[in-house]
Amino acid sequence: MPEPSYAKSSGQFALFNGVNALRRKLGVGLLVQDPALDTAAQAHAVYLSAQSVAQHDQSVDSLHFYETTPLLRARRAGVGDTQWVAEVVGAARGPDDREIGAGCIDQWYHTVYHLQSLVTNQESMGIGFSGTGALGLNHCVIDFGTNTATQPDPTPNGVPYGGDQQIDAGTFVTVPADRDIDVQPGFNFSGESPNPAPDCLRPADL
Repeated sequence: MPEPSYAKSSGQFALFNGVNALRRKLGVGLLVQDPALDTAAQAHAVYLSAQSVAQHDQSVDSLHFYETTPLLRARRAGVGDTQWVAEVVGAARGPDDREIGAGCIDQWYHTVYHLQSLVTNQESMGIGFSGTGALGLNHCVIDFGTNTATQPDPTPNGVPYGGDQQIDAGTFVTVPADRDIDVQPGFNFSGESPNPAPDCLRPADL
């Protein structure tokens, strides 16, 4: 894999390495850096920090508007019309940018839909990382690209059935993975829609 251009102490570098470390551990192909997706993801991270929200769509009349959806932001940044684009968004606090980036990865790891988005058949990624917003949070944005054997008409935020990176057929993968340490005792489902575990009560409901 080519070395990414992110500064070693940056949140972007921590996110890039964290995603590829997870993909390596679960047996799916690694991702390369895509500068166009970097531009799109960084524009969205700035937008989210300015609005103090965590979401995929942007409003035209809002501060730091770039484009409405992950796909349109990527196209404005220069990706091709046939490329599929998917996105994950998170926010975390920490003592430095690398710890914050690792915190976003950990947040996604303890989910269902966001975890799946990290380890499917995409081939490239671009990363956005914001400064501290009004709520004391840094926003993490990863945009994923897929070009191989894709279907026409990409959706605003989605992973296609094509792509050339898959977990081997017949392989049973579990998360938490074998030899994981410091695993969270709780399951982070509150930020996912639809709720993947509607029968599980939040601590506040117990």
